[in-house]
Amino acid sequence: MNFLLDRKRILLHIGNRVNSSILLFFLLFFGIIFISGCATWQKEDEATTYNQLIVKVSLAGNISNQAKYYVVLSDSNDLNLPNLSLSPYFFGPGEWYDEESINIGDLRDVDYYYENYFSSWDDFIVLESGSFYLTKGPFPSSADADTHYSFSRVFVDTHAVISENIITLSFDFDNLNREITDIYLNIFTVDTLASGRVLSDCLNSNEYLENIVGARKTGDDSADSHIPAALDIRSWELEIN
Repeated sequence: MNFLLDRKRILLHIGNRVNSSILLFFLLFFGIIFISGCATWQKEDEATTYNQLIVKVSLAGNISNQAKYYVVLSDSNDLNLPNLSLSPYFFGPGEWYDEESINIGDLRDVDYYYENYFSSWDDFIVLESGSFYLTKGPFPSSADADTHYSFSRVFVDTHAVISENIITLSFDFDNLNREITDIYLNIFTVDTLASGRVLSDCLNSNEYLENIVGARKTGDDSADSHIPAALDIRSWELEIN
């Protein structure tokens, strides 16, 4: 009888130890899963953190709904615009254009703009009638009249502040869905009333910012009495936030 009781005690003790081991195993297993999950979530949060480009432009006169204001982005200093002194007819990829206005001596069509200008852009933002729109590239040099309107723009929330003669926009790089390291940009204005769409003003040169929080640049632009004040860029500020 004592033998049977001892045997039961031994089996019960073994069972308790097994149950404790199983419980400890599951606690460790789920603990590891929880910690790994937290680490994964943290990495995902870090991966979705994007910097912000802040652009502030001051004009000689109040902003006009008869003007368009552009910020063009590129990862290369090859970003190209026409010569202002020629007062060229100008527009952007995907935007309406007048075939007769760009046809100079039957030698130029929309292909010319892609080969010489648009193919050097990556993306551009335009302020038109109080709203900002983003058109994402690339814009290949082989694009022509058949593919021009395939580049569609989307409304983008730039947290903009538009006050009389000053435009301030904050642009999140996550809108571009690509890694941004080096930023080259230019700012230009287009008069939509003067004999079509005339390129009126732009920065004197392409500006560069490294995509690092705190990077900042400012500049002044000379006054030009030959263009409407609403199109005349007087100063600008760029910052990475």
